[in-house]
Amino acid sequence: MTGNDGITESYRRLALNYAFAVDRRDGAALAACFAPDGELAGTRMVRTGDQIAEIPAIHAKTYVRVRHEVVNQSCTPLPDGRFKGETYCNASHLFHPEIEANTILVMAIRYEDDLVRVGDGLRFARRRLHLDWQEKRSVLPPG
Repeated sequence: MTGNDGITESYRRLALNYAFAVDRRDGAALAACFAPDGELAGTRMVRTGDQIAEIPAIHAKTYVRVRHEVVNQSCTPLPDGRFKGETYCNASHLFHPEIEANTILVMAIRYEDDLVRVGDGLRFARRRLHLDWQEKRSVLPPG
């Protein structure tokens, strides 16, 4: 990575890899987005290490599908060689029919990220999830 464009590209790729890992229920890919001592903090939870890899399985108990749309991002270098980032995301969660049939929960999420350089890319040292708002609504059944 060279210059700010390389950092921006690496951060975008990291955020997309995170979203794909959650959506595809791939715990190993999700954990790979974090530095070895990385942390994910959100409303009422903090996860580290192997706990991060368990998140997709936890979602699978409640939701048939989860779909993240990564939108705005900014990334700022810090004097110590680390980076501060912010990512906006809309995450749709389709409930299992026996929990709430034909219902989705859409969350407007803002992530505050502390990033470290690992090899030729970035990893999350700490990712803080802020729920700006949420909406629950009925949808047509899938299929």
